[in-house]
Amino acid sequence: GLHNWIKRRLLKSKLCQRCKKTSPHDLANKSNLYKRELSDWEWLCRKCHMTKDGRLNKFKKLHKILKRGFHGKFIGIR
Repeated sequence: GLHNWIKRRLLKSKLCQRCKKTSPHDLANKSNLYKRELSDWEWLCRKCHMTKDGRLNKFKKLHKILKRGFHGKFIGIR
């Protein structure tokens, strides 16, 4: 699909385009509109991608809950 189209056309940078520290693994959409425009995409490391999408905070919340124990109850994180 679209990710493969972008991957074939957007050169992968040697370093994450946000933190400039680690090599990128993820092709991330900038606008959340998933346009077929190369300028709407960037190569990010996993940490920067998860931070940008808000997934890192959700992961940290879940980790904190599981660390305390949830006593067999289902816990939904949003």
